Amino acid sequence: MKMPQRVPPHISETASFKLFSKKIPDRWIIREVTERDYGVDCYLEIVDEDGSLTGDLAVIQLKSLQSIPWTKDNSYSLSDVKISTTNYLYKFAIPPLFFLRIYQGRSYF
Repeated sequence: MKMPQRVPPHISETASFKLFSKKIPDRWIIREVTERDYGVDCYLEIVDEDGSLTGDLAVIQLKSLQSIPWTKDNSYSLSDVKISTTNYLYKFAIPPLFFLRIYQGRSYF
């Protein structure tokens, strides 16, 4: 019987979100986006070490690559972000942060 399949980009997106969630302090708040993704994967609210909410927010965009195409001067430019997405993120009153996850081969974790 033919069944729907979970495609690699969706698996990679989930893996990136899980990794991001594990790497930030537990006290910080990830505010998930419930609407369709337009360049915003979630919002992040920073919480002080004493547990005080700060109101400091960031827009988070998660990216996954199999490898980083380094230049001759050992730099990398994130180039697969659409101009419309960049324009959209530029309009936010809070800073957008990009987090890049590198995965090897077919392993998504």
